[in-house]
Amino acid sequence: AAWAKRTYIMTWDGNGGDPSSCTTRVRHGSRVSAPSVRFVRAGYSFEGWASSPDAREPLGSLGTASGDATYYAVWSPIVYAISYDLAGGSASGNPSSYTVESAAFTLKNPTRTGYTFAGWSGTGLSGSANKSVTVPKGSTGNRSYTTHWAVIAYTVTWKANGGDWSGSTADKTTRVTYGSATTAPVSPARTGYTFKGWSTTSSGSVTALPSSTTKAATYYAVWALNSYTMTWNPNGGNWSGSTASKTTTVSHGSAISAYATAPI
Repeated sequence: AAWAKRTYIMTWDGNGGDPSSCTTRVRHGSRVSAPSVRFVRAGYSFEGWASSPDAREPLGSLGTASGDATYYAVWSPIVYAISYDLAGGSASGNPSSYTVESAAFTLKNPTRTGYTFAGWSGTGLSGSANKSVTVPKGSTGNRSYTTHWAVIAYTVTWKANGGDWSGSTADKTTRVTYGSATTAPVSPARTGYTFKGWSTTSSGSVTALPSSTTKAATYYAVWALNSYTMTWNPNGGNWSGSTASKTTTVSHGSAISAYATAPI
């Protein structure tokens, strides 16, 4: 009798990949070899073939043919990296990696002292004003995101505190950005007083203005009452034989009193 070896059909199931399947033919007792067709699946790397669609590990050997059989592609999700440039800010809880199977996640916006968050730019985004970024489930590819900031500008109020600016007693205001030096406006004037500087209280002493501004502030002009020298000339007389003039000091607005001793 003449015998011919049976030929079996091997079905190769893509198990979610592309193509969905293909077949090969193998003679009875011959070693089973994987097909030459390349299977691909977005977000996954191909690991091999298994006899179950739910297998996590591929078979070490496909064995020899003894009947028709079906093999299933084994896939493992690719781990993609996520990088961040926070530009001086800080954030916690944002993932450094993800896979195509990861649940959707929304980036936690960073914070930075003296700045307001202006938005994200980066993978899949348009512009730099994206204040809420969500990566949906099923996404693929490495990702990078950059933070953008707007520096805070603080209002600084200047009070003449009894003085005026060219007749106006209205407060002046300036805007100073975070980290910048606070610079005073032109000094006010006050009749009978000398301007000495600025204080953080209406009755305080002069304080140095900050070289690095970190908050809004109000400053009050500090005044020193003027004093005047009164000169008393004996005009031909004398004080106990001395013809030299005498002097007294009088504060602005105070009554002028004659020198305590009259000349002779």
